Amino acid sequence: MLESDFKYRLIVFLLRLESSLPPLRSVRPGRFAAGGTTPADDDNLPSSDFASNPVEGKRSEARALDFPLRLESSLPPLRSVRTGRSATGGSTPTDDDESDLSPVFRAGSSFAVLNTNRHIGLARAVNKAGFASRSQAERLIRQGAVRLNGKIVLDPEKPTTDRDRIEIDGKPLVATSKVYLMCNKPRGLVTTAEDERGRATVFQCLEGLDIPHVGPVGRLDMASEGLLLFTNDTGWSNALLDPANRIPKTYHVQVDGIVDEAAIERMTAGISDKGELLRADSVTVLRIGSRHCWLEVILREGKNREIRRMLAACDFEVLRLVRVRLACLDLGDLPKGGVRKLTAQELSELSKLLG
Repeated sequence: MLESDFKYRLIVFLLRLESSLPPLRSVRPGRFAAGGTTPADDDNLPSSDFASNPVEGKRSEARALDFPLRLESSLPPLRSVRTGRSATGGSTPTDDDESDLSPVFRAGSSFAVLNTNRHIGLARAVNKAGFASRSQAERLIRQGAVRLNGKIVLDPEKPTTDRDRIEIDGKPLVATSKVYLMCNKPRGLVTTAEDERGRATVFQCLEGLDIPHVGPVGRLDMASEGLLLFTNDTGWSNALLDPANRIPKTYHVQVDGIVDEAAIERMTAGISDKGELLRADSVTVLRIGSRHCWLEVILREGKNREIRRMLAACDFEVLRLVRVRLACLDLGDLPKGGVRKLTAQELSELSKLLG
């Protein structure tokens, strides 16, 4: 009798204790206890494990050995993931990062991202499939050329998921294979798909190539030249451009005048301009002439016209600016206006840099 009374009181105590705990917050990597691992901490999340059998409706009488009650159904849904399957699918997902999320497409009628609950705009879905640029996709949608699940949609921001069927001019949207190109951009071309002022763009370098729609990875301004990448892999492009990855970009710069040591120290220490801190990772004098000099400047951030602004702050004018290297990629002897595919080795080395 005493033993039964003790068990009853213990069960009541544990149930009250469990119900008084704060609600669990969402978890990032890891699986539930049924999958064999404990979810990783998310903002001081308790490290107790979870069971796969949810408790629905009223709590039934439980034995002390069953505590804590494992309420998988009370957990919020996991966020979208880049690689792996969902937690209940048995693989460990990585952290969600929308800028790095690279969709996986099914051939045929629809596109797919790993999390079927993630919504992306219709124009973005068309762009990610490699069919058109974002602005071109928006125009096609407004012109009534795009159907979503059999119905014409005129809103480029209409939410879509992987279960939706997208058609353009009556044909199913089919993802294209990934393309990675290097171009030696000449001076005088604008880095955009379409220029509202009618100026020539970098896409004239791609004319005649049998490739799907691609976009430039970052920019080189109109007066700059050299290494410019193109791809239809938006996740890869975003990773290269992410300042957190600190991808080095090397430029050869012809300057009007002789840049002295004081100016070089300012550029590497940091120069404040219009509320931004501009800073070169390194500056090296390559050669000096009677009136001009050539510098090698390495940047790890991509602020607009950064080198020109730094040198202007030091009272120097840039005559030529050529990007010769990006991460492990060298411009080499690629002719002006020339385009080539990146090699498997180059892609592998870049993948290691990007982690």
